[in-house]
Amino acid sequence: MQDTLMYNFKDQGFCESEKRALSQPIREKLFQYKHINPKQIQKYANQLVKEINQLDQDIIRIEASEVGAFICLAAMFSGKLSKQKDIYFELSSFPVKLFPRELVKKTSEGHAHHINICLNEDCWLKPFQTLRECPEYMELSGPIEEDTSFMGLAA
Repeated sequence: MQDTLMYNFKDQGFCESEKRALSQPIREKLFQYKHINPKQIQKYANQLVKEINQLDQDIIRIEASEVGAFICLAAMFSGKLSKQKDIYFELSSFPVKLFPRELVKKTSEGHAHHINICLNEDCWLKPFQTLRECPEYMELSGPIEEDTSFMGLAA
């Protein structure tokens, strides 16, 4: 209970409307994201990179949400994905602002990789523009869209 009190989120820079939208379940979810284990995410990202690089296909499309999107971002920003493959990531429903800095090995996601970050209609992040902003330590190739259409933004 103590971990989900409002003062634990003051460093996020929420505006007044965002603060009002911070329900107990959302604060619990944010607390989990803020305290995610980067080593676990890196472990799964390394497995994903290995599997992608071993595929015979030249064009790959991956969809992920929530913590799965963190794993995909860690893979993209690892610098280890094959540059000979066109990899399309469609990511949704995750607070990109809370992505751990230590998982960013390269500041951009790579030349042959495409990313679309979208919010579906009932996404819990919709009222939180602050959480949808990209942290200053990484570059994404396009904006976060508020629909589920795949735009195929290129890096």
